Amino acid sequence: MGTHVVKKCKTKVGVTEGGESSAGSKYTADVPVILEEGKSFGKYVNGDIILAKGKDKQELLELMAQETLIPAITITAITNQREVGGDNSVTINFTVTKGSLPITGITIAGEVVTPTGETQSGSVTVTTTTTYGLRTFAGSVTDGTNTINGSTSVRYSYKIFAGASELGVVRNLPVSVYDTENSITYPTGTTYTLFVVALPPTKTLISIIDLTNAQNDITNSFESVEIQILDAGGNPVTYTVWYTNSAIPYDPSANHKCNFIDTP
Repeated sequence: MGTHVVKKCKTKVGVTEGGESSAGSKYTADVPVILEEGKSFGKYVNGDIILAKGKDKQELLELMAQETLIPAITITAITNQREVGGDNSVTINFTVTKGSLPITGITIAGEVVTPTGETQSGSVTVTTTTTYGLRTFAGSVTDGTNTINGSTSVRYSYKIFAGASELGVVRNLPVSVYDTENSITYPTGTTYTLFVVALPPTKTLISIIDLTNAQNDITNSFESVEIQILDAGGNPVTYTVWYTNSAIPYDPSANHKCNFIDTP
């Protein structure tokens, strides 16, 4: 049986154009990625370009292994549901989160915020109109390469009032909801005999149900009248007020549920 001798030899490995020079310094060209569909090389897929030119081995390895993170933004308006004519000052809280690159620009509701470059939080206060409807406030964050947008809203709505009353003063009724709701429930109590439901022009009554007493539909016992009610800013709004009087107070108290829909 013969003896096999293995000789060690040194071989210089050179890289063709597009790779690293044999001296091992910097790559001389970018590298196109050519792969079958469904395959990937690190974070790269077919058709991508690896920006290798001018990078050494360590830099190229980091480039291939580390995903580029984009910044993020979260903005929230304090008290995003308000009554028409109410407070016109809106405070918007924001948080911007740094990605792979330093944050270079922040804008909240048209106000420019000085960036620290890192993740940061803060608030901006702006004024707006208080008429009926939705107000949307936009924000953005950028790292100079990626710009991410966000938004928040404040809705100005009419209020719906309901409850048992001695005098029927609408804004003094004990229960209220915004007209984004489709029902309101009030207790009759055991003292008063006048029961009132006041709907703004955006709502139309469907039914009033006595939840406590056999789910009776008591809508027909109510009459209606149109009156002017002041909104939160003191402006008159035409409400439809539904009311009924019972002969004696309830005993025990009952719950009345009023159902309505958006006015066509």
